[in-house]
Parts: sequence; C-alpha cells; structure tokens
Amino acid sequence: MFLEEARNLGRKEGKKENQKETAINLLKMKLLTVEQIAQASGMDITEIEKLKFELN
Repeated sequence: MFLEEARNLGRKEGKKENQKETAINLLKMKLLTVEQIAQASGMDITEIEKLKFELN
C-alpha cells in the first residue's frame, strides 16, 4: 500500500509541476488573459496571478 501511495503522490506532484510550467510559458507569451491561462493549465486564477507577479 505504501508504494502505491508514494506513486500517486509523485504523479500529483509531477502534474502540478507540469501545470505550473505550462502557465509560466503562457504568461511569457503575453497573448492570453489570466482566466484563459487558468483554464488551459488547470490551475486556479489566484495561482496564475501569483505566478504573473513573480515573473514581473
């Protein structure tokens, strides 16, 4: 059971990192709104706004 839980945790962390990378790349393109980036990446709008602030 422990091994399965560890795999699931790793998958979740990998998914979050991928979502973050996608959002950062879209923010750098400066073509979409925060709402559109949130929808495309699967992240919350507040998380996107935080990333946007950190990039500036």
